[in-house]
Amino acid sequence: MIEPRAVNSRAELAAFVKALSVDFEENAKAWGNVTVGTFLEAMSAWLDAAPGWARNMTTYRPDLW
Repeated sequence: MIEPRAVNSRAELAAFVKALSVDFEENAKAWGNVTVGTFLEAMSAWLDAAPGWARNMTTYRPDLW
C-alpha cells in the first residue's frame, strides 16, 4: 500500500486511489465503509474536519484548505 503522506502529485494520488480500490476488493470486510454512500459520507466528514487536521500538521498550508 502506498503511504498517504507520500502522495505529492496527481499521478501519485491516482495510484493511491487505485491501491485503495484493489485493497477494498481483497479486504472489503476490513473496511468500515463498504458502500459508496457510507464512504462518501465519511469523506465529507473528513473534509469538513480537514482545516483542523491541517493546523496540527508541521507545515500549515492554509492556501490548500
